[in-house]
Parts: sequence; structure tokens; C-alpha cells
Amino acid sequence: MTGDDRAGARAMAVDRWVRRWAARDPDKPAVVFEGRTTSYGVLDREVSRAAGWLRNRGVGPGDRVACVFRNHPAMVVLFLACSRTGAVFVPWNARSAPGELDLLFRDAAPALVLVQAALADRAPGRSGPWVVAGDPPPWSAETAAPPGEDALPVGSGAAQVILYTSGTTGRPKGAVLPVRKGFFNALNALEFLDLGRQDRVLLVLPLFHSGGLFIQLVPALYAGCTVLLHPRFDPDAVLRAVRDDGATQLLAVPTVLRRLLDAGGARVLGRLRACGVGGEPVPEDLIRTCTGAGIGLRQLMGQTETSIFLWAGGRELADWPGTVGRPVRHAEVGLFDGQGGAVEPGGQGELWVRGPTVMTGYWNDPDATAGVFRGGWLRTGDLARRDRNGFHYLVGRAKDLYISGGENVYPAEVEAVLRRHPDVAEAAVVAVPDPEWGEAGYAFVEPRSGAAPDPDALAAWCAARLARFKCPRRVTVCPSLPRTPLGKVCKADLRGRVPGTG
Repeated sequence: MTGDDRAGARAMAVDRWVRRWAARDPDKPAVVFEGRTTSYGVLDREVSRAAGWLRNRGVGPGDRVACVFRNHPAMVVLFLACSRTGAVFVPWNARSAPGELDLLFRDAAPALVLVQAALADRAPGRSGPWVVAGDPPPWSAETAAPPGEDALPVGSGAAQVILYTSGTTGRPKGAVLPVRKGFFNALNALEFLDLGRQDRVLLVLPLFHSGGLFIQLVPALYAGCTVLLHPRFDPDAVLRAVRDDGATQLLAVPTVLRRLLDAGGARVLGRLRACGVGGEPVPEDLIRTCTGAGIGLRQLMGQTETSIFLWAGGRELADWPGTVGRPVRHAEVGLFDGQGGAVEPGGQGELWVRGPTVMTGYWNDPDATAGVFRGGWLRTGDLARRDRNGFHYLVGRAKDLYISGGENVYPAEVEAVLRRHPDVAEAAVVAVPDPEWGEAGYAFVEPRSGAAPDPDALAAWCAARLARFKCPRRVTVCPSLPRTPLGKVCKADLRGRVPGTG
């Protein structure tokens, strides 16, 4: 590692941004959580204490430091302390069962695991590197080191965070995210959200997910914003934060946005300067509702492995319905066919991404790493088409595609048709074996509040709008669909609900 790379890494390190704001405006609120405000000056001192605590426990550069937390200021401090010491921050899903945590522990081999006291039952009887964190946190008695510009002991390409994928397509994999990723993604997010120092960022997404950590927290700290941190999503609490606490920025998935609108939040959400929506394309009816309410909607598309790589503003969503956007500034996006050839405008292919926001690989999994990289590009597995204006339209996931009677079927297309039914709030289609056609679709729908859609009527709705081979063989109405912590529909769970497969 050269001196120039070390200096570059220091400029890209998130804890240095906090130190900069602590020196410039120490009393500026950095994090507000359940009525408690932590200023940038206090936050920087807390980070120094936590970094000292890590060093005293033998944690050094490259060591993994895992945690099992719901959103909490201590989780923010630990993340920043890992940056300050060169350790790798490894947040695990707070909903993980003890057995799942055992698998993650064996995979990541962390030097330390910090478990929130409220979640101590997830780690029963564990000792050694497992530490239960109460209030105050275990580093509170440490002496804060004086501010200094000590060289970061890792380079810009070194691992900063390992985020485990949700595992909806198999065993969770740890995406290794380098120091430079956080910096360049922050620059992308600043432009996407028009983020400024005056903003109060409402953060309800889990910090163990890329959306909460890299698209909200890290850019907010870079810009010197105030983060209104909530332990979990609660519609009433979100609306109070906008109405009473002056929140100006929110990031959510379409399902969460619908819940806020159903709670009567249209007028309140109109006060936001920006409302980012990701995880899936925003349905057209939701765009119309938000536009009519004056909500500054912005669509983003990204993955744990890439962060944001496509985005569109509210006007673009209205003028190009169904788009998931054009490439962000600090990422290159290509569309390629199955042989790796570039796809011309109007054609359909797989989205590939390269640039400084892309992961370096999967932890301890060279085969999976080799499977997603080709010639420096990361293959996202997302199928899309691109128009002549550079706007992309998601077709579906390559792994979700199934073949019925020799024809390709993309579940996303069928789901979009079902969502247009006035009684349907959400829909998901999975493939099932079919003795005649090889494979066929099986649809699950979640009704709108107060509605009771008839499965036969939904099947007829599809038949009137789709080719026969695309129509689901059966439609099942569920009170609610299973979801990941981000709020996306979990198709792995739905496949287990298909009769004969559970």
C-alpha cells in the first residue's frame, strides 16, 4: 500500500467525516434516537472510546467485528469505530435465529460479536468473542483518544463492511464492500437525494441492510446531516417524525410507502424534500398518488453488491412510466446478452455494473465470486431493456425466469398486471412444475385494505391482459405476503407454500 493510497483511504473513511464535522460544528445534532440527541462532537468522542475498546480487546486491521442489533446509536458508533481501527464491520440480521447466527459466525470468523441486550436470547450461553451490550455500551468507561490524523491502516480497496445477502435465492453470502464503495456511493446518493447539511434524514431501514447503512447513514454523515434514527418501521412514528421533528428525507420500499399513505400520510409526506423508493419498480398508480399529493418521489435501483446504480426523479417517473432510471454518476452500467455481447437500445439483456461502488467479492466464496464477475463487470442477475433516452425498464430476475410450453415467462410482468387490479395491493409469482407445460406460474396476492378479491376473478383479469402461457395456473389470496427485513416479498418462503412442495 502506497502513501498516496493511504491518504486516499483516509479521505474516504467515514469516521474522518464525523471528525471533520466535530471540529467544524461540534454542537450540530448528528443522531437523534428516542428523544436523545448526540452531537457531532459527542459522537466523535464516542467513536474514539469504542475504537480504544476494540484495540484493547485485540481487534486490529482486517479483523471482523460482528453485531446483532436493531437500529440504535451504539450500532452507528461501532460501525465508525471499525472504520477508525481498520476492522471490518459485519452487521447481522437482527431477526436471525440462533442456528442462523451459528452459520454466520462460522463463515465470518469474527474477533468480536456485539449483541444488543434486548436480543441476548439470540445468543444463549455464548461467551468468548460474544459480548452483550447494554446501556451504557461497554466502551463508555474508555478514555477518548485525542483527535489526530493517524493514517488509516488499510487502503481504499480494503474491506470496510461485509453485508450478508438475504438468502432468498440460497445460502446467504457475505458481500465484501471496500472503503472506496462508501465514499463513491455517498457522492451518488448526495446527487440522487439532493442531500445537504440542512437535511434531517429519517432512517427506518435496518442498518444491517445496504439501504439503511450505505444509502442513508453514510451519505448523511458525509454531508453533515442530522439522522433521525428509528429502531424499526412504524407508520405513526414516521408521520410524527415528518410532521413534528422536521424530517426532510426518507427512503422506503413501495410497500412501506403504501402503508404510510393508507395511514393518511399523503399530506404529511408532501413536506419531505425527497422521498426515495427502491427495492422494486414503483407501480404507476403509486406514482400518480404521490405526484398528486406533492410528494417528491425518486426511484432508485441497486443491490447489496453495487449500491445505487440507476435512479430517476419524480418528473422522469411521470414522463417515462415504469422506468427504474438512468445510470448514476459514479458507476458504469451495461446491458448484455447471454453471450456477453452489448445489447442495442430497445433490446433486452442482463444489467452489468462496474466502478468504485462495486463489491470486491463474496467472503470465503471464490466460486460465487467468479460466477458474478466477467471482465471486470458484476452481473446483477436483473433483466432489463433500455430505451433510446437511456432509461432502463426492469423485466425481472434471471433466476426467476421460467419456461412454460417453450416460452420465457418473467414473473415481474405477471405481477405488474395483478397489481393493476383495484383489489390487489401486492402480488408475487413463482414457478411450479406442470405436467403439460413443464412449468407454470403460481400467484400469491395480498389484498388492499378492506378488499376481498376473488381468485377466479383475478385469473380472468390476467387472461384478458396476458398471453395464455403467461397466466398463472392458480391464484391464492393471502392476508399478507412474507417479507424480508427491507420489506421486499420473500419468494423463497412462498415457494414452500405451494401445495406439494412444503
